[in-house]
Amino acid sequence: MKVIKYKKSFTEEKAEKEHKKAIKISIMFIFLSLLILSLIYFYIKYSPHPFVQKYGFYIFLLILLVAIFVRNLEDLADYYFFQRDVAEKGIVG
Repeated sequence: MKVIKYKKSFTEEKAEKEHKKAIKISIMFIFLSLLILSLIYFYIKYSPHPFVQKYGFYIFLLILLVAIFVRNLEDLADYYFFQRDVAEKGIVG
């Protein structure tokens, strides 16, 4: 017996939307963090302030490490992935 499927169910559409939203947020976070880190790097490199010129590399590393351990934006992405998983479980159910 062949099953013909005409269109996606509501839960399949919702799971697809949540998946796309989670991917968009992850990509936007990556681009935004790269932009901010590059702006900080160029500010440190071309800064007229002697303290920043002397310790700029260490400041940059500190900011980079803090950015790696920031959990708030990661939790936001995890929330959208959780919503997608709930919608996918609804499809299976």
